Amino acid sequence: MKISFIGGGSHRLLSILRGAMGIPEILDGGEIRLYDLNNKRAETMVAMLRKTPEYVEIKCDITAYSSIEKAIEGVDVVCSIFMAGSQESHAKSIMASLDCNFIGTDNLSPSGSILGVKTGAIVLSLARKMERLCPKAILLNFCNPTAVLSGLVNNYTKIQALGVCEGVNNHRWDLRRILGKDERSMDFDVDAAGINHLCFVIKGTYQNENVFSVIDNAVNGKWKPPEIICVSCNKHLLRNGLRRIVKIYKELGVLLYSGESDGTAHLCYNEVLQEFKQREFVAGADTYARRLRFHSRFSPRKRREMEQTFLQWLTRELDNNFWEKYPAKDIRFRRDNHSVFLQALQGVAKLKRIKMTSSRPNSGAIDGIGERCVTEYSQIIFGNKILSAGKYKIPDVVHGLVDSLAVHQTMLGDAIAVQDPKLLAKAFLAYPVRPYSLEARKLYKRLAKINRSEISKELQSFSEYL
Repeated sequence: MKISFIGGGSHRLLSILRGAMGIPEILDGGEIRLYDLNNKRAETMVAMLRKTPEYVEIKCDITAYSSIEKAIEGVDVVCSIFMAGSQESHAKSIMASLDCNFIGTDNLSPSGSILGVKTGAIVLSLARKMERLCPKAILLNFCNPTAVLSGLVNNYTKIQALGVCEGVNNHRWDLRRILGKDERSMDFDVDAAGINHLCFVIKGTYQNENVFSVIDNAVNGKWKPPEIICVSCNKHLLRNGLRRIVKIYKELGVLLYSGESDGTAHLCYNEVLQEFKQREFVAGADTYARRLRFHSRFSPRKRREMEQTFLQWLTRELDNNFWEKYPAKDIRFRRDNHSVFLQALQGVAKLKRIKMTSSRPNSGAIDGIGERCVTEYSQIIFGNKILSAGKYKIPDVVHGLVDSLAVHQTMLGDAIAVQDPKLLAKAFLAYPVRPYSLEARKLYKRLAKINRSEISKELQSFSEYL
């Protein structure tokens, strides 16, 4: 196979492509093409990939391209894995959202929606290049908000796009933890439907037993989270998330497939909003500049440190001992044998029929939701054929919420495609948390100001329609 990664300097690619190269049938005799606006980062990733034990075992060309057209010409799969705009504007958008009592993230939130506006034009341009240069290729879009962008591409081009998210693996951790152990289990076989980051288990089994019966038995009585042994996670937040999944299951009778907090929040908004505020706001940091300086995720110093810890290994000999032990200290170097990309690539390569949950237009997969509305549901991938794994019904208690989020995200894609600022304003106001309210209008006007220089000229005037 020939695979192209747009955003090819991303450090997470090392673990993803170690996993892909570890299955020779995918890439032996094939190509990995990397393109990044910062070509030096792509060249660095090429050099690091060539040091891996998996690369040594297969015959595979790995090349960094300075031209996006050459990077995608004639390939079988294009993977988009980047964030548009600056880290500063994204951080300010998150903080503005929290200031206005809305959750701020890169996905299912007002700040996620404005990120989609900035990223959407780039992804749409990529898909239109694919129509000319690799028309049969599948686009695996990892950029957030992935549902908005996959809906945009499928509805406005001839390219088949899947919105992929690592949340497809969350249930294997979360449900196993609910059953009592802090480990991933591959014994879950479930079908899911909903919206990205707010998706629900519709049916399935665990070790050949009905998954709902197994969960019922586990949460009866005084359930509590298991001991968390993972050293790379925030244990307090993880335990809170598990408690929330169980609470929602007991109260609403719906079992979350993927428990990302910005999705779960829509079922208990005020509670999660307060947690976000405690986590995101640094004590005493009462201006954007001070918040950005103290906030580790957006700190320029922290990002430079992470860059240096990655680059330090570029000029050293890395033996098997390094690849076996060092990833425990730095997960960027691990081999990911379960990534969403690896699952999709096995299906496209026809190694086996892959059932995975991803975002696409509904096309009749979920009852009661518009055909072209972007939703997330279990799909079968085999070669260039992508089909719904079943016909699904969202539980009534959450159907309206899922439908309104699907409409909101589809409207965003429509506004981006036709570059209509009035439609974009309507899409923002249709977000189903305090929709059409004065608070929402105030926030979106702030987001317009923060992100003005990174939004197309045609859409910059959307705030005039709020």
